[in-house]
Amino acid sequence: MIALLVEEAMDEVRSMMRAQFNANLSLIYTAKGDSTVNLDRVPNNNYYFSEAIEPLRPPAIFIVSDRTGFDLNFQNANVQTHDVLVAALVEDVEQQRLTKKVWRYAAAIHATLHDQGTMNIRVLVTGMDYGATAGMRTTGTGRTFRTSVTVRCKILHAEL
Repeated sequence: MIALLVEEAMDEVRSMMRAQFNANLSLIYTAKGDSTVNLDRVPNNNYYFSEAIEPLRPPAIFIVSDRTGFDLNFQNANVQTHDVLVAALVEDVEQQRLTKKVWRYAAAIHATLHDQGTMNIRVLVTGMDYGATAGMRTTGTGRTFRTSVTVRCKILHAEL
């Protein structure tokens, strides 16, 4: 029987994101030198395995499994590939800043995951999709806008 390894892969991706994402976000903030675009840290409890959760306060990261493929060419190893979507949801009160902010969150996800891995997995970023901007109601003055970026990843997974 071939074990399904996607849960282990998802746990490892979330651990990688929690360990390095905010540090990479800080590096990007410093490198850009634009203090008008605030890059809020993602709290550890704002990393979700579902796209159906509405976070109380962005920023939030969603890690969603899309597909698992099996490589049956190995006799004594379990080799699978997982297509995973890693999305960042961000908000700002100004649309131009929001656009730059989502690009920088995308860059931080890429820096955290691309060609990185653990003993059993290797993550490759294969593309990015940028979401539409939505206006959100606020109880205070002004209006908040939200958008997202979805980073497409392929995870190469081998268990010997």
